[in-house]
Amino acid sequence: MKKKSVIAGAIAAGLFLCIIILCICASGNPRNIVRGAIANTANDISGIYLADYANKLANGGSVTVTCNLEPVSGKNADAEFKVYTDLTRMRFAALGKIKEGKTVQAEFTGAFNGNEMSLDFPKVSKKPYGVSFKNLSANLPRSVFNPETGDEELKLDKNVYEYLTKFYKTVSADKNLANESKKLSRDYELRLVNALLDNARVSTSSDKITAGGQQLNCTVVTLDFDRKSLVNAVSDLVTYAKHDKKLEAYLLKVYSNYDYGIKDADDMVDDFYDGLDAFKRAVKNYDGDMTVWIYITKSGKRIAKVDIDTDGKNARGTRIAYEISLELGKNVKNSEEISLAVDDSSGNSTDIRYSVRQNDNQAYKASASVTQTRKNGRKVIDKGISFKWDKKAGGYTLSCHDNNKIVNLEGKLTMKGDAYVFTFDNIERYKNTKKIEESFDKELPGYGFKVTFDKTDRAPNTSRYVELTKMSAEDFKTLRADTKKAVAEIKDTWFTKH
Repeated sequence: MKKKSVIAGAIAAGLFLCIIILCICASGNPRNIVRGAIANTANDISGIYLADYANKLANGGSVTVTCNLEPVSGKNADAEFKVYTDLTRMRFAALGKIKEGKTVQAEFTGAFNGNEMSLDFPKVSKKPYGVSFKNLSANLPRSVFNPETGDEELKLDKNVYEYLTKFYKTVSADKNLANESKKLSRDYELRLVNALLDNARVSTSSDKITAGGQQLNCTVVTLDFDRKSLVNAVSDLVTYAKHDKKLEAYLLKVYSNYDYGIKDADDMVDDFYDGLDAFKRAVKNYDGDMTVWIYITKSGKRIAKVDIDTDGKNARGTRIAYEISLELGKNVKNSEEISLAVDDSSGNSTDIRYSVRQNDNQAYKASASVTQTRKNGRKVIDKGISFKWDKKAGGYTLSCHDNNKIVNLEGKLTMKGDAYVFTFDNIERYKNTKKIEESFDKELPGYGFKVTFDKTDRAPNTSRYVELTKMSAEDFKTLRADTKKAVAEIKDTWFTKH
């Protein structure tokens, strides 16, 4: 178990190596060029339309799924399920509704705002019920759910009870973790920069390359690391991290916020630091070097491409070498192709690629793929997805492949203000080029599935409610029985054929 924990910690600590490439942006002439290029490129990435839309969707938007219930109940009724998310304000909500024509036959609304949660289920009660998490640590011990003094039928498991009494502190801490993460990341970015560039040999040159479907004139910043410089850089960083009280407090807070069911937070923090030591030993035992080439466009001062070569041997004398190439193009926001290629000394290769073939007023055509190929040329991973959308007619085709399996989904995509509305009209499956059919495929059109993404649909706040922790055992048991009965009736009426 200890060995596994150390390995897990080593993986976490090994993430520092990934950060190295993006944090080579320190003071000095070529270093300042890289610093500005990284800042510009990072800004472009945050401005990518899909990324920006997803961010806004998660921080103040909603996803709605609607379908017709006739295939499952024989009745011409529609079901709607909607989820709201607002990670920034820690607000979430869910809404369910069944309509027959214009008549609402059943509905519920659940909402959470970090301080409290409410559930409005008119079929069960005229008044919403809820819980104040802010007052839970005071209310729960006096409630019928107390493991020691509560009702025999309702008392909570001790672990669940302890978790709930600390829930509000957990949520409150989560609200601050994002800001703490940003501050800590900026601090370690600077530490990495100083540790690496104090030891790297830095030089510049010029080159003309092809990236993102375009020919680009670039300034090339080259960084050379030998064994000694890598060891010194990692040692400086690990030593600082192990004595950083802010990092230790942050890790303790992160691990304490969740019940991992394996070990307590202190042990998990210890595993992280054990992982740092293991990572440091691995670098010390690596007899080799690393070269990084950063291609920066002369016109826009953005990173167009990064190449990394490592070659050396580990403590057992086994050769470990990688060739890594990341291509972003002139501007990642408008690039026709973004790719990451990794080749290792064993002859294996991995290729991750995103391509946009057309994006104008007429159509949008894009694809993404992941392939992994062995030395003998055999593809062990071959996954991909392609999307074609006729913006004028609205028709789209989504095609997914996983090695020898292919699934094609067809429907309509329309825009209504800030919302994207998808319908799912037809599905086809293939295996080894042979068409296969599943029962659901024929039924799909009858459901009339529609999914709506809206980035500006704010989550509703909680309703005024009856506090669950202040209810008597008798009242709560009645509420529980009424809820079970209402759910069973809905299931029998609207989700069962008779």
